[in-house]
Amino acid sequence: PSMKPTPHFKALKREVFGRVTQCRTGHYFSGEYYSRFIPSENVDCICGEVYQTREHLLRECPRHVDQRLIPEAVSRDVSL
Repeated sequence: PSMKPTPHFKALKREVFGRVTQCRTGHYFSGEYYSRFIPSENVDCICGEVYQTREHLLRECPRHVDQRLIPEAVSRDVSL
């Protein structure tokens, strides 16, 4: 693996690049993050799931169904 981002990754908008980087490194604002770094914060998902994890946000949360379809529309080879 390389520490340099791929050309496709570097072509992302700055905001998207930042969010993807946060998610990949585990430093994004979710219940999983808060339980480790800010224990006083709520760790529940807005949808009602008891513990908000990266897996839940990317694959399961009903609030993000539409966003999960975007990568598939760009390329069938992309999967979460």
